[in-house]
Amino acid sequence: FPFQQLHFNEKQLADLRQKSFGEVVAIVLNTFYSCDLSGLDVDFCIGKFPVKVVNIGHKTVVAELWHNHGDSLSYTVDALYRRICGNGHTSEWAKIAIHIALLFGIYSQLKDVTSVDIAIPESNTALLSAVCYSKAAGLPVDRILIACSDNSPMWDFVRNGTLNTTQLKRHSADLCRFVERLLFQNFGAEQTTQFLEK
Repeated sequence: FPFQQLHFNEKQLADLRQKSFGEVVAIVLNTFYSCDLSGLDVDFCIGKFPVKVVNIGHKTVVAELWHNHGDSLSYTVDALYRRICGNGHTSEWAKIAIHIALLFGIYSQLKDVTSVDIAIPESNTALLSAVCYSKAAGLPVDRILIACSDNSPMWDFVRNGTLNTTQLKRHSADLCRFVERLLFQNFGAEQTTQFLEK
């Protein structure tokens, strides 16, 4: 979990929209890590134009985050991770923080948009967590759409209102951690502890 909570008011969000993608990513990461990144550091790390926003119609846009030397989102995340944390032990929170920074960076590129719905594959739990944290931090997210298959425990949870924890644990350890975060955010530490004990 973050050491400090991030929150942007409407004026700060408007100010972010006047900055480049790299500058916004640096601002958010500096809030979490005090790592003195600049927009130029981010550009050097992941490229000057790593994101491309494509309008596919019906008020739908796709943010392509694979415009980099590795042709993938994971390249962007890994490059920023190495810049912040080095090559030492892995930190799930650092990857979530990077996804938060990328989400705010993408938002800064969306002109004349007051709110967004975000669709995410259930397999990318770092991004799922990042969207929840970003919404709490002031990113104007209306709906979070989780794309999953019909044999997924997440689908069963949404369709039936019950969560098969045995299936969840077998399905994905990452998804378990995401569900734990959701419980903690919505019900607090005591309820989460009771759930985990059961």
